[in-house]
Amino acid sequence: MPLPLETERLLIRPLRMDDLEPFHAVFGDPQVMARIPSGVSRDLDHSHERLAWLIEHNDRHGFSLWAIEERETGEMIGDCGLVLVEGKGTEVELAYHLARSRWGRGYGGEAAGAVVDYGLDELGLDEIIAVAETDHFVSRRVMEKVGMHFDGRGIYYGKEMARYVIRGSGEVA
Repeated sequence: MPLPLETERLLIRPLRMDDLEPFHAVFGDPQVMARIPSGVSRDLDHSHERLAWLIEHNDRHGFSLWAIEERETGEMIGDCGLVLVEGKGTEVELAYHLARSRWGRGYGGEAAGAVVDYGLDELGLDEIIAVAETDHFVSRRVMEKVGMHFDGRGIYYGKEMARYVIRGSGEVA
């Protein structure tokens, strides 16, 4: 099943340059980005650079962060997808960012579950990881809800992080 992905409440589609304003609303929010290693976007130009990089990552690798739209409103409310760890690694990482106005509604798990299934089933990835600060229990709970298993701690993005993993073909990590 190619993109876009549809869930009960969400549409997940490739990012476009005309997503800049809602993209910046998320990446420019210090609270949303407080626990994200790359940090908050300094300004609209910084978000533009990030957006262009993610679109190019998708073109090069066939996956990236993708826009999350709320189906009911058509509004872009965040992103979720797969990226190379630290933008260069061999591991593929699940990542997600949601507008604060949509926190607490289960959208993160709904989007992440669809993306993990797509990565394993459609892209044929053998393994997907996710990392979070060890005390970021909300993000870790999303990882567990989509079937990922705690796999220890490791150094990612220059910090000690909790590492979660899921493997294809129903293999338990």
